[in-house]
Amino acid sequence: MDVNSSYKLIYSKISKEWFNLSFTLNEPSFYRFFCLWNSFNALYILIGDLYTRDSERQKILIGQLNKDDANKIIESAKNLIRDPIRDLKGELFKLNQPPDVENFDYTKLTYERDYTNLEKLEHIVTILYRIRNNLTHGSKKITGMNIEIVNKANLVLKIIVEKCIEEKLPKLDNENSNNYNGDK
Repeated sequence: MDVNSSYKLIYSKISKEWFNLSFTLNEPSFYRFFCLWNSFNALYILIGDLYTRDSERQKILIGQLNKDDANKIIESAKNLIRDPIRDLKGELFKLNQPPDVENFDYTKLTYERDYTNLEKLEHIVTILYRIRNNLTHGSKKITGMNIEIVNKANLVLKIIVEKCIEEKLPKLDNENSNNYNGDK
């Protein structure tokens, strides 16, 4: 699918608007999550063609970040929550399970090998996507533990979207500034 360059500029503006809107919202935290996710979605939606799965689009977008960007995102996320993948995966595990496993020690979740920060970032995006799907389609109530999950997800998603906007949008804006015929 050949995407009209005007769409790229429109989606870059949409991404910035959703991102900025997320800062105007204090409560409830899930509104902020959806604003941040919509910002991220506007960045990856133009990748691939009509038949490209969202998860592949996300992976390609994250893959366009350089190694230094991935390292910065992982380091920033570590400063916000203890271990972004383990924490989000553990919280997601609790979100997906009945209340009787609430005391499960998710800190003991381990990995078979050491992953690069870029691979860790892809895992984090996959987890965030599952959180988004659980909130959107899973009829989850935004109470108690689920608020904590969304708060952690917001912290990490903000950093990822911010870096993607910083890296991707200037290229789109420069590439399309002369081709856009709509309102500016």
